[in-house]
Amino acid sequence: MVYEYMVKESTIPLMFFVIPLLATMLCFVVRGNRMLSNLITITSATVLLILSVIVLRTVTSGTTLAFFGGEFLIDPLASWVLLIISIISISTSIYNVGYIAHEHELTSASRRMYYYVFFNAFLASMFLCAVSNNIILLWAAIEATTIVSAFLVGIEGKLSSIEAGWKYLILCGVGVVFALFGTVLVYSDAISSGLSWYEAIHWSTLIKNADSLNGDVLKFAFVLILVGYGTKAGLAPLHAWLPDAHAEAPAPVSTLLSGVLLKCAILAIIRYYVLAVHAGIGQFSQMVLLSLGLISIVLSSLLILATKDIKRLFAYSSIENIGIIATCLGFGGSMGLLAAILHMLSHAVAKSMAFMSSGNIVLLTKTRNLGSMNGLIHLMPATSSFMLVSALIMAGTPPAFMFTTKFLAIKAGVDSGNIVALLLLVFGVAVAGVGIVTKISKIILGSPQGHLNHIEAPLTNLIACTILLAITLYLGLALPECFERLTHVVVTHLLEK
Repeated sequence: MVYEYMVKESTIPLMFFVIPLLATMLCFVVRGNRMLSNLITITSATVLLILSVIVLRTVTSGTTLAFFGGEFLIDPLASWVLLIISIISISTSIYNVGYIAHEHELTSASRRMYYYVFFNAFLASMFLCAVSNNIILLWAAIEATTIVSAFLVGIEGKLSSIEAGWKYLILCGVGVVFALFGTVLVYSDAISSGLSWYEAIHWSTLIKNADSLNGDVLKFAFVLILVGYGTKAGLAPLHAWLPDAHAEAPAPVSTLLSGVLLKCAILAIIRYYVLAVHAGIGQFSQMVLLSLGLISIVLSSLLILATKDIKRLFAYSSIENIGIIATCLGFGGSMGLLAAILHMLSHAVAKSMAFMSSGNIVLLTKTRNLGSMNGLIHLMPATSSFMLVSALIMAGTPPAFMFTTKFLAIKAGVDSGNIVALLLLVFGVAVAGVGIVTKISKIILGSPQGHLNHIEAPLTNLIACTILLAITLYLGLALPECFERLTHVVVTHLLEK
């Protein structure tokens, strides 16, 4: 059945950008007041979550929201990404309350002011990625996420964090230049096919006219775009910035980088992947995505076994899971696309919980070295329990939602008939899962060492982890009907013009 929908003019797409931008300005006005900054950030995130739920209901009823002549557009895929960003935004905003109060590197009012200003600006840029119907605006929004988040990576002012911020800025900046070249090629090809200059920059128009595009030009453009946005997404071997940035950034920033930012780059890749499928070069795009996805899974699983840093452990796991998403797209078909978009959500929730839990441990123990931790369950039972559960979820243990999405990824591999790729996927996922559970269980269980007192994370930190745990268990036990309808609408809308 062809998915039919109507386009409705609305200011809601613009609100997803304006509200966090307003929160950015208000955080600057209050000049680092921790209570007011937290109130502003949480209020903004709450409003955006409510809007994302309204959008979900609207889109599943067959309505696409547009603003400013279609420059801003919320179609089914955009609504899915908006929901992911909103869920992680509200949980991270709550986590901020306790984390910032106890992070000694962010005690000065001026540094706190910059933190909250860049935090909300980061959210604004990511929401802009989701609602952009303009291929140039999407590129600019992703570039903006790089610039803003680089400041957050180095916000603590340590030499290692500043170095990680510069490395992230340079590598992703160069990568996004490749994406710009690819974007210009797609635009030029669309102009040559007969589209006007205005029509050629909009996704909605490009998809409808995909069969008129030059396949050879689009192949070259797709490779450039995949190199550019693949660098941003953390696909191997373009991932060099990711472990340093995730490890050195404050825990809430690591949560946003892994849980949400990588999905914005995946959003752009999916847009171009769908364009390639409709243009008749789907097999080529799937081959490239499958190759990078499997390289990411296998390489990251081996790096997980070798690392001794708790935050790098989950950074490498992010590379693995982005590889799973790319591999699902590479398998092709409706099952591959369904597995990819569902894994975007399951990874966002599970990995956010993992980074929050590890952030609590680093905040309390003052170390990221796995070898310096042991028997943490006796010292911080609540935090340690969340950490161990996070590891089990990341390994795909039922009934967590990630078990479902990894099962669907394997199902997509079976349906594709590519046995070699399927075996590599299963091998990499198994090795990564065993590595994470082994390393985390070792530091959580056993007898405590050192002279640490009985300590526990702030209540708001635990509340944020509880919210994410509840979501992943709820979705794993019974996917709500509204989610089933939305995912069906997303897949159908992407695969049919």
